[in-house]
Order: sequence, then C-alpha cells, then structure tokens
Amino acid sequence: GAKNYERVQQSIKECIFLSTILTVCSIAFIWLIAPWMVSRFNQDPGVIMHGTTMIRYAVFAMFFLNLSHIYNAACRGAGNVKYPMIIAIIAQVFGKYLFVRIGLSLFFDVRVLYLGTAFGFTMAGILAFLYFHTSKWTKENNNSILKDANIDVIMIVKNINSRICFTTKFYCRIINILPQ
Repeated sequence: GAKNYERVQQSIKECIFLSTILTVCSIAFIWLIAPWMVSRFNQDPGVIMHGTTMIRYAVFAMFFLNLSHIYNAACRGAGNVKYPMIIAIIAQVFGKYLFVRIGLSLFFDVRVLYLGTAFGFTMAGILAFLYFHTSKWTKENNNSILKDANIDVIMIVKNINSRICFTTKFYCRIINILPQ
C-alpha cells in the first residue's frame, strides 16, 4: 500500500480476478481427483465414498474462502489485525458450530457436517467482504485505508466487542433451547 490507496484497491481487484480463475481450475481438478485423494489415506470403499462427498461439498465454498483471505489480508496489511481474527473465529467456530448443531438436530445426516465446512467458508467470505466494504475505516481516504486508524479502530473495537458479547449470549441461549 505505502499509503497509495488506489493501488491497494487495484491490487484487491486483481487478486479477486486471479483467485477466481485459479479457483475454477482448482474446483474442476479437485472434483475429478477427489476419490484418488481420499484413497491415498484409506482403501475402505465407505471411507472413500464419504471423503469424496465431503470434498465435493466443501470445494464450492472456495470462492468465498478466497474473498475471506483477500479482504482479511488487506485489513491486516493496513494494520487492522484484530477484526480479521474476530471474523475468522465467528465464521469458522461459532457459525460452523451452530450450523452443524442446528442442522443435526433437524436432519440427522452426515451431509450436515459436510455442509458445515462449506457454510463456515461462505460465512467467512461474506463477513470479510461486508466488513471491508461497510466499515468506517475503509470508507475514509478514497474508500480505502484509514490515515489515523487509532481513534476509529478503538471505537470499532468497543462497538464490536459489545455486539460479540450479545451475539454469544444469544447463541448460547439458542443452543440450550435445542434438543440434545
């Protein structure tokens, strides 16, 4: 960046473009060789079937995982390391856990576990995208990176900390309500 905010925006666009091309190629390749990849670890036909299914469910969420990594890297590069970590924890731990918990209570099926991984990746990508494009610190300086991050980041931290406490209490109540 070097405080060249337009270059940062251009780099993000290029990263998204290149990662999309690479992801399309990777998805096709991984989809085709999934049985072979699983068979490297176990020869049991049941394990190969379930492993292949899990890979094929999760592979489509790679688009969102790319967004998560790109936007979180841009935030970390600008000195904002706290929120990418919070987004990852919310998406991959709480979001994935709640999805699996609620999904298994409604449909007792192993595919819920497979979709949980895809859901976590998708949620991480969406949250990173929304945070980057809607947060106050990225709207300053030509819709990009903040010049004086200290004051705004402290305010954002206080705001998000209070929301996380509320969200955690809310999720705990939902989990306790659900049947075991």
